[in-house]
Formats: sequence, structure tokens, C-alpha cells
Amino acid sequence: MSKKIGIQIQGDGEHPDFMDLHVDVQRNSEGLIIQGIVVNDIVEQNKSLLLITHPGEWKMSPTLGIGLSNMLLDHDYLEWRHRIREQFAQDELVVYRLDLFPNKPFVIDANYKK
Repeated sequence: MSKKIGIQIQGDGEHPDFMDLHVDVQRNSEGLIIQGIVVNDIVEQNKSLLLITHPGEWKMSPTLGIGLSNMLLDHDYLEWRHRIREQFAQDELVVYRLDLFPNKPFVIDANYKK
């Protein structure tokens, strides 16, 4: 099974259930639940989770995580670009484009190996 498909979590920071499972209950004509947890493309979700989590926060992969919040007072953008590429590769994400420069929009184009 591809790493591109999986269970989605709530991605809206304004939502009270942020980072909780994304549930969309669907019922049949008799009112019975036939589907609930949303399973869909999770590439963007996985990239976001890698960026915001710090090493040690993933129980099964303690070295996984970039900890982008630590970059706020750091000016070594080259090291951060290297760290992002390294961590994405650890999760089998191929980085096609990575723009991380002072006073420029932050762009990451990455996807899982086919």
C-alpha cells in the first residue's frame, strides 16, 4: 500500500478538534453507519507533520522530525534545507524543489517514491 493514502487528521488550526481524526459519518438508507474515518491522500499532511514535530516525538521513529519552530531565531538556512531533505528522505519523500531563503516564500515540492 502506498504511503500517499491514509487516515486524514483535522488540518484547520481554527478547528477545535485540530490534529484529531477527520471523521465524516455516512449512513445508508436504513441509517446505519457505512463509513466514518476519512481515508484519502495524506502527502501534504505527512510533510506538515514532519516539519512541525521535533526529533523524539515519534515513538516508533525517535530520530524523525524537523522541529521547524526552532528555526525562528536561526539564520543558517542551508542547514535547515539539509535537515528537511534528510528527514523527508528518511520518510521516503523525494524533494523536487525546496526554496527556503530569508524574506522569500517557503516552497517544498516533494512526493513519495513510486
